Amino acid sequence: MDSTNRLEDEEKLSSVDDVGPSPEDAVLKEEERTIIMQAVADLPEKFRLPIYLFYSSSMSIKEIAQILQVPEGTVKSRMNKAKQVLKRELEAVGYDR
Repeated sequence: MDSTNRLEDEEKLSSVDDVGPSPEDAVLKEEERTIIMQAVADLPEKFRLPIYLFYSSSMSIKEIAQILQVPEGTVKSRMNKAKQVLKRELEAVGYDR
């Protein structure tokens, strides 16, 4: 009988945890999103476009290459460079993910 009560208590506790993020977590998440979006917006266009198309529009490298009319290797190179720049910029403002 004890184990049944323990299981019910654990289920109650886990359902309380499933309520969702706290208001503080939601604010922090939105702040984080704003910082990242601004960093991406500050990138030169040739780096910003592949990042945006890949992550926001869920396009493949091949599709991006076709749209931008550049080789796939160029898209990969620009995305790699953009990620390096973003990493440096975000670390400079204290973002540590």
